[in-house]
Amino acid sequence: MLRELQKQRRSAPKQALSARHLLWGRQAAQQPPEQALQKLLAGVTKYPKNSQILEMLISLYAETGEDPHDIIPYVQKGIENDPNNPELWSGLGRVYDKLGDNQKALEAFGKAVGLTPDDFNANFNYALMVVRSADNMPTEFNGKPFTSREERDAEMAKLNEAYAKALAPLEKAHSINPEEPITVELLKSLYFRLRDESPEMMDNFNKYNELFKSMQQ
Repeated sequence: MLRELQKQRRSAPKQALSARHLLWGRQAAQQPPEQALQKLLAGVTKYPKNSQILEMLISLYAETGEDPHDIIPYVQKGIENDPNNPELWSGLGRVYDKLGDNQKALEAFGKAVGLTPDDFNANFNYALMVVRSADNMPTEFNGKPFTSREERDAEMAKLNEAYAKALAPLEKAHSINPEEPITVELLKSLYFRLRDESPEMMDNFNKYNELFKSMQQ
């Protein structure tokens, strides 16, 4: 009993400090955007281990359209202090997505999925980055001088494999939130693209096509 009381006493100041940091961050976020931004940046510098303030800063950057490059060192430092925080990994993914760096965004969202495998946003964002990375491949595909149909078919198979990697996280996202039409629409589009790969792909296209139509009514 005594040991438990001593443990509570040791943890109480940390809990109070965290609460003060969170209240401070919320007050900063309620100010005009420019003032809030400066105060949150100062807060992250002063309290580098406080992930809540950093999460607010990430959200504010997304809302104000500030240069995402500026926030990367802060997010990376936050992850260094709290490597198992999925919100920070997702925030880093959003920053890299804003910068158009699909590969780094994909890696960051992948970390978020690993930490929260049953989170809708983590799965959907990861799948979206997979699709965007695959979307960039046709540019390379169209620029290649194929010497045979077999060579072209082999490259097309690689492209389809890249798109197929988005199916599992999208199916997971759909199972978590089956009422979200964006997920259904993306699944429908992917299965349509892959419809010639197998009868199962065609069946899934028909399934999601009908489901999407019913959601529009």
